[in-house]
Amino acid sequence: MVEPVNWALAARVGAAVARPGPRTTRAEAVGLVAELRESAAAAVDYIEQITGLTAAAEAASRLPVLIVDRLGFVRANVGTVHAVADRLVTEPASFPGRQVAGVQTGVVFALLAARTLGQFDPYGAAALRPGPAHAASAGARVPAHAAPAPEPAGRLLVVAPNVLRFERELDVDPSDFRLWVVLHEQTHAVQFCAAPWLPAHLLGLLGRLLAEEEGGDLAQLLDTVRRLPRSLTEPDAHARRAGPADGVLTQTGRDLFDQVTAVMSLLEGHADVIMDAVGPKVVRTIEEIRPKFDARRAAGGRWERAVRRLAGLDAKLAQYRDGAAFVRGVLARVGHEGLAAAFVAPANLPTPAEIADPAAWVARVHG
Repeated sequence: MVEPVNWALAARVGAAVARPGPRTTRAEAVGLVAELRESAAAAVDYIEQITGLTAAAEAASRLPVLIVDRLGFVRANVGTVHAVADRLVTEPASFPGRQVAGVQTGVVFALLAARTLGQFDPYGAAALRPGPAHAASAGARVPAHAAPAPEPAGRLLVVAPNVLRFERELDVDPSDFRLWVVLHEQTHAVQFCAAPWLPAHLLGLLGRLLAEEEGGDLAQLLDTVRRLPRSLTEPDAHARRAGPADGVLTQTGRDLFDQVTAVMSLLEGHADVIMDAVGPKVVRTIEEIRPKFDARRAAGGRWERAVRRLAGLDAKLAQYRDGAAFVRGVLARVGHEGLAAAFVAPANLPTPAEIADPAAWVARVHG
């Protein structure tokens, strides 16, 4: 079968387009990498103390932490998406289509490589082994009792040159900023360790979306998804559902996409709340870092905004905002122990409507 994307071309294009990071001395680079590793290890303990997810935090502490440059980020993401696509795509692609998709994929990952501070990747080789994930990728329902829950898997990527760039631009305390950043990413590791079924669940939703849209043509689906972020940045859920996505996806496709967005909003919002919950006793200058970081996150001229839309970063901002509001609403009612129920089973994940109405989620899950 001809693969839908020329993955080798995607890696080459990404490597060619990605810009080098900020200038630094060898000693500074070595110190940065060492401190990021130390911060990643320390972050898990803080997350455990806040969330009470002890078993998940212990599992997360055993997962690999990769401190990478921008080229390493591109290569890692191309490899992951390649592995995921192999599980989801069964239709052959034309030669021109796979070349175009290869270029598009490489360019998008190069753009992300210059802007991403860190990333938890739950789709490493171990997470994509045959089993329940394979059934889920085909759209089948996998009962909770059908097989033991998979062992937590994944890897944490921290893009060192971007951390260095941001801390310089923001003019913040380097040690505080490095710990603050990895608190967010390690929260994702803890989330996926608390819900080892989650990678297969997301893969199943994406598989159903892929089957629904464009007859399984990944190149066209990538183009479809790339056009969606603007619809996710409207101020309320109704506006998002009535946005440009209505002319892009079928009703079933929109429903599936909204489900994926709701899950990602939970994950991103939870991580954003946790990274601030440690407070100044742990991150001494956190009250200085957060407003500077949010201002930098929202800033940008016309070109920067265009890049954010192309790479899907505007959608990410909406997920941070909506998800954090949901998490705070749940915490105010049932605390961290109550929120932990979201990671017990797929049925406990918030629906798209519940992301905007945390009281409704609490009522449904906790009665």
